[in-house]
Amino acid sequence: MENSDTFDPVARLLQHAGRRTVPPSDMVERIRLQVHAAWRSELTRKRRSRNLAVAASILTMTLGAWWVTQPRDTQLPAVVAIVERSPAGLGIHAAGRRNVQGDAHPGVGTLVAVGDRLDTGPGGGALLRVSGVGASHATLRVAPDTHLVWQAPGRLQLLGGQVYLDTGLNGQGGGSVLAIEAAGARIEHVGTRFLVALSGDVLDVKVRDGAVRIKAAGEVSLLESGEFGRLDRAGSGVPQIERQRVGISGEDWSWVDALAPALNIDEQSLWSVLQRAAHEGGLQLRFESPELVREARETVLHGPALTMSPRQALDAVLVTSGFVAVPDGDGRQLLVRRR
Repeated sequence: MENSDTFDPVARLLQHAGRRTVPPSDMVERIRLQVHAAWRSELTRKRRSRNLAVAASILTMTLGAWWVTQPRDTQLPAVVAIVERSPAGLGIHAAGRRNVQGDAHPGVGTLVAVGDRLDTGPGGGALLRVSGVGASHATLRVAPDTHLVWQAPGRLQLLGGQVYLDTGLNGQGGGSVLAIEAAGARIEHVGTRFLVALSGDVLDVKVRDGAVRIKAAGEVSLLESGEFGRLDRAGSGVPQIERQRVGISGEDWSWVDALAPALNIDEQSLWSVLQRAAHEGGLQLRFESPELVREARETVLHGPALTMSPRQALDAVLVTSGFVAVPDGDGRQLLVRRR
């Protein structure tokens, strides 16, 4: 078995870098004195520990900025994502080392670089935070039994399985975040959340929000929210996109919802938490009365972030607030009323 140090993301980056020069002693001392002065001025504040964290961050970022500007003997591999959740069975294969799976599977904070191959087992999955310009809020969810290669910043190849990209743009157009290539097609977001599935020669794309462009065989197709497109390359001739409507919540999205980012609730209004949970799960809320809307806006929640599906999170915050959400019409509509 390989030494566990080879799985350390920091060690992995540093082994690609050349020798660094030591920062000048006068720089280190100047920064230390500035941070110490800031710490002293904030010492009497109520939340002292937070100020210490800020001071430490200032020192780290300042030295980090100096370090980045120094010449390097070897170019570092481009970091394209970081593992935010990894329940089990995730393997990351990079040049010079084997797959990391089982008990030694990459955990939270593991870096993903250009050229890495990611594999998930039958009970696996992962939530990745995408790095790069325009991607500060973008996440990629990787389903069980999925295989992909990160070919370049902003581009990955899906070899098989399913991935779900949330650009964090709430249906608004924006700069390039991530293009997904599969079965000879290229899928590009237009400010959206969408799912891509590849099984053999069959490519499926489901759009939850916004729109996506699919480029294949010299043709460009646009899919919008609530549309499902299928491209089957098994037949002869130029493949055509088959379209149909698809729901944006429910069982078809269960694995996606199971890997949703943690929902922060501390010092947030019940109203804002409910709206974020509903949006994440493709749901729509309707309150029984204006009085309930006002009460939800005035109710402030406290507690740790919720790591569960959007619908479970929604029910969890409601049950502590005297409200309940019941189906109203189709499965996507929910009516919020008093318990």
